[in-house]
Amino acid sequence: QRDLNAYKGLIRESTTGSLSNLPAIFAVSLKSGETLPLKIINSANPETLVCNDIGDARVSVKRANISGMKQLPDEETRKLYEEEYQRRLQAVKAKKPDAMAYFDLANYCVANGIAWHVAEVLGKALSLDRDLLTTIRKQRAHQLHNAFLYFLAVGKRDDALATMQLIKRNYADLVSIDKEETDRLAMLG
Repeated sequence: QRDLNAYKGLIRESTTGSLSNLPAIFAVSLKSGETLPLKIINSANPETLVCNDIGDARVSVKRANISGMKQLPDEETRKLYEEEYQRRLQAVKAKKPDAMAYFDLANYCVANGIAWHVAEVLGKALSLDRDLLTTIRKQRAHQLHNAFLYFLAVGKRDDALATMQLIKRNYADLVSIDKEETDRLAMLG
């Protein structure tokens, strides 16, 4: 039961993704003759296409440089994600065993719809650190609190408020927003 709760908690702490659907990959053909497999993040800009490559690095492509685009078939998409998973798995195995590295690999799987590896990778992560969920929750709470302080410092009221609500909803046991911080948020109007 403890392992099941840990698995559920770790999935909750993962990047939002789709455990059942592979994110679409498009073959973006450039006028230079090169073709890039990319996940489109934002196609609203008339001048630039914002994408992620298969490894989740952000890529911006000027539309003037694109000669064509087509969605790859599911089996080709699955193959690309599987190849990237195997590359990442080998990189994790090549280093000293690290629960956080295995969690990051599971996170990649969750975000990219390759669910068939998640249980195995989380199992390996938990075998290396039985308290991994606590470690990750503390880290996430700390990151969110820092983001909240940043938004306060730069006067981003809506972002600060949304971050504070997320902290209160999910991490109130680990981070508290003190009165001074609440007052600073109220002064932003």
